[in-house]
Amino acid sequence: MREPPNEITRPTHERKGIRKRDLNNYFAEGYLEDTTPEVAGNNYFVEEIRHFVTCLNEGKTPISPIDDAVTVQKMLDAIYRSAEAHAEVKI
Repeated sequence: MREPPNEITRPTHERKGIRKRDLNNYFAEGYLEDTTPEVAGNNYFVEEIRHFVTCLNEGKTPISPIDDAVTVQKMLDAIYRSAEAHAEVKI
């Protein structure tokens, strides 16, 4: 059994004082939810490049080492081969 909603778990439309019958768009449980993510003002691509250059200059291992990138690329290649063959592909 579900817990009764509190101020945090109450659907967005209820917290904003909007009546359910006034909503035009219903989602799975009949609630319109605010799903806009809050993102800091940083440019993550710039931060990623800055981190990579720092690692090169200081001889450190990046957060995402090359082995991870190779593994992901093998997985992506296998996904495409599997889709073309309509069968499971071993990596």
